[in-house]
Amino acid sequence: MFPPNFPDEFIKGAFISGSEAAWAPESVTSVVRWFQSNGIAVLGTELWIVRDGAIYPGVFVDGVRNIYVTDVSPKPNEESCSYVARSADETLHYLVALRLPPEAKDQGDIFISIAWSGQSDFQNLRIPQ
Repeated sequence: MFPPNFPDEFIKGAFISGSEAAWAPESVTSVVRWFQSNGIAVLGTELWIVRDGAIYPGVFVDGVRNIYVTDVSPKPNEESCSYVARSADETLHYLVALRLPPEAKDQGDIFISIAWSGQSDFQNLRIPQ
């Protein structure tokens, strides 16, 4: 499920659901940086509220669910190394700027799920020209 040589500390800190993994906000930026330095692109993120082992996407505020997701797709003709760097940079920018409403902490434990792709999958992600 995890890439080769993925640090044990990240594995132990992950909340795992099926084939998906998420990390607490205080460690998710370190995971993204590790992906970037190891040539792994961040396809996107999703905020999870975890309560009693169940995953709830987003945060309820005044009866409305607010969803927090990102999507970083490769651009036409973008090389894989450029995509890896850009996907991490865009994701880190989003995560640093992310401000959740105070209600989030009351709804459960907060995690950020990361979808990633290694070099071997890059051709499958490319946008046809």
